[in-house]
Order: sequence, then structure tokens, then C-alpha cells
Amino acid sequence: MSRPAIPEDIKRRVRQHCGYGCIICGKMPTEYEHVTPYAKCQAHDFENIVLLCPWHHTEVTAGRLYKREVETWRANPYLRQQQNSGFYEPLLSPMFKVVFGNCGVAIPVDRKFNLFNINGYVPFSFLLGSKPKFNLDIFGRDGKLALSIIENVIEFRAHFFWDITLTGTKFKVVGPNRKVFLDISITDGIVNFKTFRSVISNVPVIINKNGIHLPNTKNSTSQMGFAIESEELDNLFVTGEPGWVRSQKSLMSFDWLPSPSYAEAWNALFNV
Repeated sequence: MSRPAIPEDIKRRVRQHCGYGCIICGKMPTEYEHVTPYAKCQAHDFENIVLLCPWHHTEVTAGRLYKREVETWRANPYLRQQQNSGFYEPLLSPMFKVVFGNCGVAIPVDRKFNLFNINGYVPFSFLLGSKPKFNLDIFGRDGKLALSIIENVIEFRAHFFWDITLTGTKFKVVGPNRKVFLDISITDGIVNFKTFRSVISNVPVIINKNGIHLPNTKNSTSQMGFAIESEELDNLFVTGEPGWVRSQKSLMSFDWLPSPSYAEAWNALFNV
């Protein structure tokens, strides 16, 4: 009789408990490991399953890392210790195009591309070609950095998120209210940002299947400059009020009135 798959709700509970990374080092990707071998317990119990990176999983399987050590780490996972961050450094194949929601952007090879420039802050930047590099920031409810990608290295604060999964070529991050904050897939040289959600310089910014959104906020008081630099703007559009749009071949820019408070901008993230 074949071994049944671990139920998805059990997997999610295990990921949440372990902090979405290896319980020993915090790295991704991870594999599910039964502390008491499945062959012996014949069950997928939440209390008996942990996340291990491939290296530590191999060490456990080979018997060089004892199960009693795994039990100790399960009681206090690396990423549930407040000062620690999750870590993943992918080995990327050449990339030549980026898609944001339904907005395709072709980027010249070996040329840096900034998606957003808000009051001088750039939370999205790319360098495509044979050695692609990505930079991205997502901020949490407290205004502190919750997830960052710095030259392809992903770091995150586990306690902020409801779920984080890395499955094949897909990386998905779910935050408060079970809202997707980041959903990326990489296929055949194309990076597809299906979803992005964050507050940038007190401005709520959302990317989804309908395009790029700057949700309206109340009592706006100060002005903001917003720019998208691209060689291809045919399928690129922005929704939101109030504001104005000026489009050229290589620049799309927006003046916006951001919220006077981070809390108000944060709440606007959940209206779309």
C-alpha cells in the first residue's frame, strides 16, 4: 500500500510552527521530515513533522544528526527565535522579461530596471541577462521590513506572515488577513510577479491580475513622485484616484497624494 500524502492543512501548520524554513538553520527550500519515522508511526501527525533544509535532511537520514537533536530544535525552531531571519539564495538561469500582473515589460539585457521610484525610494529593481539580479522590499504592519530580496538573496521575518511556500519555480507569501503579499513564478526566462502588496513611503501599492493599483486613501496631504522606467509600455496601466498619468516611450510617471499615516496606508492594502 502506497504512503498517503501529508494533508495540506497539516503541511501549513508545520510551516507556521517551523517559521517557513529549516528548524536548524532557517534556510529554504525545505523538506518535510517525520521525527518518528512514518514506517513506524503510520501517521502524519502535526507534532511529529518538521521542516529541514536538504543538507540537514541528508544528515538526519544518514544518522549523523540524531533525532533527539531534531526534537530539541522542533521545540524552539531557529526562525521562531525573534532575532533570526529566514534565508534563501536561488541559483537563477538567464532572465529576459518581467511580467507584473498583466503588464509585460521587456527589459534590455544587462541594464538595471527600476519598477518603482517613490520619493527617492526604490523597492523594486532588476538586472536581467545571463546573471540576473533582483531587489525587492515588503514592509509589515509595524512599518519595519518584513521581507527583502537583495541581489537574489531572500530574507524574511517569519512571525509577520501567515504562510510562505517555495514549490518548484513558485514563491508565494501570504500575510495578515490571508492576503497574498508576494506571488512570483519563473518560467523560460520570464519572471512573473502575479501579486505584490506593500506600503512604500506611506503609499499603498498593489500588483495583481488587473494591473498596478495605488488604492485611494483619505485625508491625503503631501505629494509624491512615482515612476516606472521601461522600453515597452503598451500593456502597462495604472488604476487609482486621485492622480495623473504622463506616458512616454521610456518613462511612465505619476504624481500621487499619499496617506499622512502609515496605518491608513496599511489599511488600504486590504481594500483591493
